Amino acid sequence: MPRDILSDSLAVLRIVEKFKADIYNFSVGEGATNRQCDPVYQFKTNSLPAASSMSQSWDTMVCSVLRIAPEDIANQLSLLDLLCFKSIKPEELTTCGWTKLNKLMVAPNVVAFTKRFNRVSFWTVQEILNGQSPKVRAETLAHFIKVAKKLYDLNNLHSLFAVISALTSASIYRLTKTWACLSKKDKQQFDKLAELFGDKDNWMTLREYMRSISLPCIPYLGIFLTDLVYIDIAHPSGSPHRVAKMAVVLKALERYQTSEYTITPVPHVANYLNSVRYIEELQKFLEDDQYKLSLKLEPPSPIGSCAGSKESVKEVQGPSTPFTLSPSHRLGSGSLRLQGSYTQAKFIPTHRKCRSLGSNDGSSVMDSVECEFQSYVRRKTIIKDGRKISLSSWQRYWLQISGNVLIFYSSKTFKGTSRNDFSKERCKVVELHDGWRAVLMDCEAQDAFQLVDHRTGTIYKFKTGNESTAKQWAARINEVTNKLVTPLPANLMSFE
Repeated sequence: MPRDILSDSLAVLRIVEKFKADIYNFSVGEGATNRQCDPVYQFKTNSLPAASSMSQSWDTMVCSVLRIAPEDIANQLSLLDLLCFKSIKPEELTTCGWTKLNKLMVAPNVVAFTKRFNRVSFWTVQEILNGQSPKVRAETLAHFIKVAKKLYDLNNLHSLFAVISALTSASIYRLTKTWACLSKKDKQQFDKLAELFGDKDNWMTLREYMRSISLPCIPYLGIFLTDLVYIDIAHPSGSPHRVAKMAVVLKALERYQTSEYTITPVPHVANYLNSVRYIEELQKFLEDDQYKLSLKLEPPSPIGSCAGSKESVKEVQGPSTPFTLSPSHRLGSGSLRLQGSYTQAKFIPTHRKCRSLGSNDGSSVMDSVECEFQSYVRRKTIIKDGRKISLSSWQRYWLQISGNVLIFYSSKTFKGTSRNDFSKERCKVVELHDGWRAVLMDCEAQDAFQLVDHRTGTIYKFKTGNESTAKQWAARINEVTNKLVTPLPANLMSFE
């Protein structure tokens, strides 16, 4: 499912070539109106640990999340999110510390904030899957749509995106019987909220919405983190352009950190929300378990080639409000969202694994296109879907470019670098789009270049064996992707 930028399943926004300081000139206004808190229902759900650090009244009963009012959930989520968001320090952001191996030391608050996103998203999926019948699951689904609406009213885009990304994950979106039990009103509300997070044109809809609202607001941090990563890549340390452009991003975040909610804390609800079992290191396994449970609850139809596939989960849609997601999210990771026109295709959710490099065959595209350039390369994954890869090894490939497609052939030997040392059967295929850019590594090995996908926040490093080959690869890839670039909307960023 789509996640925050540190998550495997969240597709991060596309950064393109136009930058304006006023892109972060968001409105500042009165605080959100105070809302009456509904009575607290002291219950917990099956997503809580057996020994929860709550009051006895929570521990003695296991009940549904439906017994807690959506407004209570949204209010307490916002208070918890705001406290964590305000703890983020500028030095955590300017160093891009969340992408480093020691991120827990150099960017602890950024990591904590993204963990909150993933925790809420995981909890939402799990609560829905706890229902044993489509009707019960639909009731829980409708409850979370109401929670999302309350988060929208509070301008808590952080948790709003987490809930929406959960509802658009493959584990939930494939439950056709469950969605069929949902009322038309709830479906329309969900579509409207999901439209807000469309990543088209550098997340133009979300950016425009953020500029139109007043404080308090808890933003979706992934936009700012990816902006900072791109600035870090485009401008070396000490560059005046780097300092100036990072200052624009930091100023916007500092403004959001002045937000205050006039909400009364409810400790029991807050403890309940903090007691959800979630371990980031087990995220992949948790998502796989949730998907298996989803298949068990509503087995895939035997009709159709993609039924039940993790790689392609498709939903039959009617003529309702469409939306496109990146993700988990994934949305899904991820990559949701509010637009004035409803002419684009309805979102087709996919399991997060389908966004891995080379998952799309693309044979129909390649077979009719001649090879334009090829050579031996070594490839290493640096960042995947906005997340730093801690353990990544060099892989040997024979690489070809044909039209706008990169074709990888696996190695048959440990040392050979000629074409005969590699398989004749392609093992990976990547279709280039306008978000890909090849960047030569000036300050490191002369034979290296990076392949950066600004849409998903993915970076691969290639070594070719000599400087000339590296330059040819960078030139040919950029020549292809430059032809795919469409005219830029006014809200996009420029790095001149």
